[in-house]
Amino acid sequence: MLELIVLLVSITVIAFTAQLAIDRSIKIAKTFNLSDAFIGLTVLSIGTSLPEISTAIVGGLEIASNQALYKDISSIIVGANVGSDIVQQTMILGLVGLASTLKWERERVKKDISFLILGVLFVMALAFNGEITQFAGAIMVISYIAFLYYLWRSENGKKIMNNGIKEEEKSRNIFGDSLFLIAALLVMAFAADKALFSVKYYVDLLGISATLLGALTLGIASALPELMTAISCIINKRADMAEGTLIGSNITNPVFGLGCGALFHGFYVPANILLFDFPFKIFISLALFMMIRKNGEVSRQKAFALISLYFLYIIIKSTFFAVDS
Repeated sequence: MLELIVLLVSITVIAFTAQLAIDRSIKIAKTFNLSDAFIGLTVLSIGTSLPEISTAIVGGLEIASNQALYKDISSIIVGANVGSDIVQQTMILGLVGLASTLKWERERVKKDISFLILGVLFVMALAFNGEITQFAGAIMVISYIAFLYYLWRSENGKKIMNNGIKEEEKSRNIFGDSLFLIAALLVMAFAADKALFSVKYYVDLLGISATLLGALTLGIASALPELMTAISCIINKRADMAEGTLIGSNITNPVFGLGCGALFHGFYVPANILLFDFPFKIFISLALFMMIRKNGEVSRQKAFALISLYFLYIIIKSTFFAVDS
């Protein structure tokens, strides 16, 4: 019972602290008159991925200090990371689509979906032998930084600056907000450490798949900041930022999140992740492309279809890929 309380409290702390960190990050970014578009591509995509990033880093450090944790902790982290992405691309995108019809610009559809698929294929290629090594982690982090630079260059600097930002939207104390961000990261790291070992406790107790339990616990919890941010964007009539956040974080999570953790110690990648989870993520991306390729819209009917894909994922994974190997 105690472990369940620790897990629930840790998950709540991770989700709540991440949202506070995102709010402060936006204020700091707006102090420099950065536009909503650029903030969505960079600050929000990284900010909403802080739970995955902090969990991966903490996991890498734990494995480095105790090699006996290698397979279990790796399975939980990788399962939670991929699970979070699938939750976002199906359940969260669907829920946001039910709240308000999302609409992509036609010229963005192919580019966004291509980046999603390329991100998965990139990680799969580096993990083809069942491990994301430290060297692979370095490649992933460098590649992600290069990706951000590409996004900036693709804007040609024209849409980055926004001089129409209101003063109340900016940070009144950059130093104080920066210290708050550091403190938030430390709190998330502490909560992630507790959550990891609580999940491992139930993996050992129940004898079930670490990747499945990781996807159902930390995976869902890690996706909450994206949901809260996307809803906030919709309420404030910033649909473009909502779409950018959901797509951007699905690239940030696997490439940058797992890459950062692997810098401290390589991660074991179970065969069921390579054989099912990654391919299913590609399938979802292709399904999303087919839905929005004509008019760029995620209507309510399509939103229900996306939510159904999440339950299909859980059913197939728990039935045929429940054992980590």
